[in-house]
Amino acid sequence: MKHLITILLFIPIIAFGQATLESANKLYKKGAYKKAQKEYADIITSNPNSYDAYIGLANCYYGLKDFDAAIKNCTKAIGLEIDNPRAYALRAPIYYLSKDYSKALLDYNKLIELNSKDDLACAYFMRGTCKLMLHEENKEDACSDFRKAKELGWNTKVPGLNKYCDTTDLE
Repeated sequence: MKHLITILLFIPIIAFGQATLESANKLYKKGAYKKAQKEYADIITSNPNSYDAYIGLANCYYGLKDFDAAIKNCTKAIGLEIDNPRAYALRAPIYYLSKDYSKALLDYNKLIELNSKDDLACAYFMRGTCKLMLHEENKEDACSDFRKAKELGWNTKVPGLNKYCDTTDLE
């Protein structure tokens, strides 16, 4: 009976925390990043192990173009769930936009290693792009990634790609 009472006492707390996460997600989807940011931060204050709250907070910072804070929150999420691809899928393009191609490359490598089906074609394409940005002399590795991305369904045409790759098999 004592255990049942303990469980019943925590049900409202769990439901409240979930509703707050749902509310924060709704605010984020509406583009109310500052309001969502506060709700995600409140969730983290009460539950510092909330992977989803860190991802939500990182998305808010990304939307507000605060890339350093977005990266910091992605990294915290990765610390909680190292093999969850969502944080890598968010952090990698932020590194890329920040022109930190070597760190973006590491995150795209991790996404490919995790075989995240949703992001796999994009990960190969962006990894190839990072390789070109870092090492133009190693262009065949990049071209291999572009071919793999195409094989996985990536359809984006890239002007000037023929400068680096034989594009007959990429068109």
